[in-house]
Amino acid sequence: MSNELDAVIVLHDKFYAPLLEKVKSEKKVNKEPLFVRFMEMTTNSLMTTLESSSVKSQNISQSHLTMLLENDWIRGGNHIDEYIITAKGLWKIETQLEKIDINKLVENIDNKKFKMKIGGILRDEEKVVTFTLIALRSFYIETPVNRDLDNHRELINALNESIAFLKEMHSISSSFVLSPPKSGEDPVTYVLRRTDGVPRRTRNLYQIGHRENYFALYNPETDEISEDDLGYLLWKVFGGNLTREDEQNIVSFCDNLLIKYKNHIYTKEMASHFVFSDIKHKFIIESALFNIPDHKKVWEHLDG
Repeated sequence: MSNELDAVIVLHDKFYAPLLEKVKSEKKVNKEPLFVRFMEMTTNSLMTTLESSSVKSQNISQSHLTMLLENDWIRGGNHIDEYIITAKGLWKIETQLEKIDINKLVENIDNKKFKMKIGGILRDEEKVVTFTLIALRSFYIETPVNRDLDNHRELINALNESIAFLKEMHSISSSFVLSPPKSGEDPVTYVLRRTDGVPRRTRNLYQIGHRENYFALYNPETDEISEDDLGYLLWKVFGGNLTREDEQNIVSFCDNLLIKYKNHIYTKEMASHFVFSDIKHKFIIESALFNIPDHKKVWEHLDG
């Protein structure tokens, strides 16, 4: 045991302490343990830091060197006669010094590596696309908004009508306009390509295929549209304080936009799968809007 204790002391004095001073002098570390800080560094940066504090074998007794190597606390560096501390060695020292709180470490790893921010606020451009697809009832993989659409002008017109309506509803900035496409780029492709953050912000309800975009709200097996999911999307566009008049205006706008553009946006093949004009689904948007107050607290918590 005394031999191991001596080896730990050597590990601290020869490897850890100089390394700590090195990173402090370069302002690469704060109050976090080196173990935590090093996890955030790139491999190249970390290896450069470790190599800068390597120890020549001649500065360590053979017995201590052997024990350090056998415990995997050190390993060979860039040069044959030099050694650097390992993650295991760093862990050994910082746990002995009680610098590492296991619970905080796991929480740190969870926050930085495992926790993906889901939900969040839609940008104005994303609200426009989201609302337009809702109005057009693009709720199913068989009835997407297709970027290969022959008549792109009609979809741009539909988007611009949504912009005007959303401005009236104070849901987007009064100065918002669709970003102009780059030279030679198709305007529809340009607009839809800029929605790559929407799946994450809508909990993957928004689906982006090879050339098509839609909201996965419809289950063909049950012939049901998820009213809760639709309400969630409408809440993200309009918020949770709509008046009854607001709701009626939204429903009316959606119905009129669908009537006006349905035959231009959807191909004949898509139209054969389009069930969202059926009487069964006619009031789904109205119902989803009406029920937003019952769910908004849950949604605010989930997206907080």
